[in-house]
Amino acid sequence: MHVSTLCVFCSSSDALETHYFDLAKQLGEALAQRKISLVYGGAHVGVMKHLALAVQKNNGKVHGIIPRIIFEKGIAYEQADELTLVDDMAQRKQIMENEADAFVALPGGIGTLDEVFEMLALKQLGQHNKPIVLLDSNGFYATLRPHLDKLVQENFIKQPAEHLYHFSAAIDEMFEYLEGY
Repeated sequence: MHVSTLCVFCSSSDALETHYFDLAKQLGEALAQRKISLVYGGAHVGVMKHLALAVQKNNGKVHGIIPRIIFEKGIAYEQADELTLVDDMAQRKQIMENEADAFVALPGGIGTLDEVFEMLALKQLGQHNKPIVLLDSNGFYATLRPHLDKLVQENFIKQPAEHLYHFSAAIDEMFEYLEGY
């Protein structure tokens, strides 16, 4: 599969271990090198900031999609190549779904999980067939994987579930999966 625009779900927290910011920088550099545009949550804080800055530092394109409630906090990345102001989180996710060829979740909190699970639900319903990758750096998603497996085993998720999501331990592995999708 050719990916021209990747949606990355990630954290807005600044209070994280530095390796999370480093991962975002590495992904941003890799996107720009591959000429893949970034669609993301539009903030200029936390992992989001490091990701967007790395993309642009390497001559890549950044499209931020930010809800008004977050924009009003003054944390929007106004230097994004494109910044779309939306009414709410639902509209943000809808535009992300429409714009992206694929989705990747970096380690993140409630907002990241909300975005991932919405895309999973929409994929399960047949609304899209785009790849969804959880970048499992340093085993961040290690406890989520067995929970998803249990959902499959107990028939809450129809088998086979492999088509719904993929876990990658590294950025290169993630790109291999996307290319083979």
